[in-house]
Amino acid sequence: MRFVCLSGILAIAAATTAAADPFVTRDQNVFLGGTGLPLPAPAVLGAAGTTRIAVAANWSSTASSSLTADEALLVDVEGRDVLVVLEHAVSSRYSVRLQLPYRQLTPGVLDGFIDGWHSLLGLPEGARKFLERDQLQIGYLRNGQPVLNRWQATQGFGDLVIDGGYQAWSSQHSSAALWVSLEAPTGNEGKLLGNGAWDFGIHLAKKNILKTRNTTYWQINTTHTNQNKLLSQ
Repeated sequence: MRFVCLSGILAIAAATTAAADPFVTRDQNVFLGGTGLPLPAPAVLGAAGTTRIAVAANWSSTASSSLTADEALLVDVEGRDVLVVLEHAVSSRYSVRLQLPYRQLTPGVLDGFIDGWHSLLGLPEGARKFLERDQLQIGYLRNGQPVLNRWQATQGFGDLVIDGGYQAWSSQHSSAALWVSLEAPTGNEGKLLGNGAWDFGIHLAKKNILKTRNTTYWQINTTHTNQNKLLSQ
């Protein structure tokens, strides 16, 4: 499957300084771990010669099911993702950024907590009420034939992403940066750590400082993802 994805991010931050940036996180869907989905990118690049490091950890639980005339999907998994982002300013207008993700897919321990939270707030259970607690099952059938069936925990490094940033403009109250990204298929596709394809994206990030403690941020992205061999076979 080949497609182009358009997405946007809008955030309003309140911080002690005007240098607030969005959280370094994105959709944690188990099938999207290696599809080149963009991270929030800095609208203000670092000073020439400086290096910035960010580490983000995400802990998620997914339980969902879907059934159509020719497809069936069941996902019950807990994901723990750690992402290290290194950004180096080559000059006052250009930066390079490296994203290195590490992922664990496990049966997990969050189901009891999530069930209790849903019960307390009266939230719908969805597929969770039909599934055993703390199990791992990822299954996908197409035309009655199994395409994907995973029961065992897995972990490893995901797809490596290299970004290049250009400071389009920067002033006291408004800044914007243009980023291009290339994702390499370094993650194991069979273990759902990558998508086995090269992906390319273009991203425009902009930040406006409204007051001393208020900042608005938005980002527009277009991402071209190549064929995922595992799910298209």
